[in-house]
Amino acid sequence: MFHGGAENLHAQTVNFAEATHATGKADELQLVQWIEQLGSESYVRRKNAYRCLFVEAMRDFESLQRVRGTLEGYEADSTQTVSDLERSRSVDWLLKELQQEWLDINLQAFKTQRPFKETLLGPWPEFAQAVGDRFRTRQLYAQVIKRYPQIIQGIDLELLDSMEDIDRLRRDDTVGWAGHLFVQAQLNRQIRIERRVSVGADRGRQVASKMTAILHCNGSGPNVESGLMEPVITDLVQAFLIDAGVDLRERLVIASRFGCHDLVQRDCLSVLNDPTQSPARIVNALLIASAVDGDDQQVDRWLGRFLSDSRVSHAWRSSLRPEAPRRTQIRDVALALAMHRSGLDPREHGFKLLVSDPVLIFRPYSLGFDSEQSRRQAHSGWQLAVSGKVASQAVGLYPSAAEK
Repeated sequence: MFHGGAENLHAQTVNFAEATHATGKADELQLVQWIEQLGSESYVRRKNAYRCLFVEAMRDFESLQRVRGTLEGYEADSTQTVSDLERSRSVDWLLKELQQEWLDINLQAFKTQRPFKETLLGPWPEFAQAVGDRFRTRQLYAQVIKRYPQIIQGIDLELLDSMEDIDRLRRDDTVGWAGHLFVQAQLNRQIRIERRVSVGADRGRQVASKMTAILHCNGSGPNVESGLMEPVITDLVQAFLIDAGVDLRERLVIASRFGCHDLVQRDCLSVLNDPTQSPARIVNALLIASAVDGDDQQVDRWLGRFLSDSRVSHAWRSSLRPEAPRRTQIRDVALALAMHRSGLDPREHGFKLLVSDPVLIFRPYSLGFDSEQSRRQAHSGWQLAVSGKVASQAVGLYPSAAEK
């Protein structure tokens, strides 16, 4: 060990560190000696021992692992006494500082696409699989790791509980939403693959349900209307929805709202090409398929097919006339969409209580009728409205007068 006064020991420690770094890496005995000096009564001794350990660890990744292993082994030593409190605190601080320093160095290399240690960056491969390996996605992932460094240790419910509540996230907090969406998407995937029935799995589903409700509600969730990270957030929302166990109607609405076009088209094909699907699902799929940019001819064929489907999808009563419930049939929705796609206003052709929707074009419940007579009038009026020139520009669901 070191001998003499504080000044002599300071000189010995500095010379020891410089000599070691000039000739090669410190061995295990030298590391232990520096760690012991962390508990010295002299501030100078503690400071220089701390510096020597830090400099040694920053040589390279191998040195970091070696120094961290020695520090962690010493920290777990059960033979420590109360007098070792200063040393234990220094060891703890040094471990945290080394982790943060190497994380910063690694993140900088990662962001500039230089070689980096994947083991220090946690689930980057899973993140890249969801959103792609691009410059912007690396920038965002680096910000997520800086904000939630616990992700590096692994993704579980304890990690999710340590993050702030999603109710407190601002809509423009891209980093916060990216972190929560990614973590929940990974948890959803774990639950689905393992098919777990446990308290933890139930808790995971509850959290996913809360996220689903927020994403479903207009005016809440991440703001993707502007900003360079819009495609990344869209991809993360899609990754969340795939394994979230969300009802198909909700998934269609959320996917459409956040621009997950691939998922929307896949789900619409699945629903609208399957006549056994529920009326509510078919109605939502028709509305969304008409709202998004897609195959217009395919949408027209779907509308033509469902113009004769009289199954009820929605029913509601007006507070003004509770004795007359309004029922929405699948054919009513197909008719209103056909009018809309032809440039006609459905409200002028029987749909007097129509309510617009920012995602679905129309609210499905507002497309119903309180009597069969009013329904027949709307459907027959449509055939008259599309006659002649309008019919030639319409969706081709009914023949024009000339074609008859």
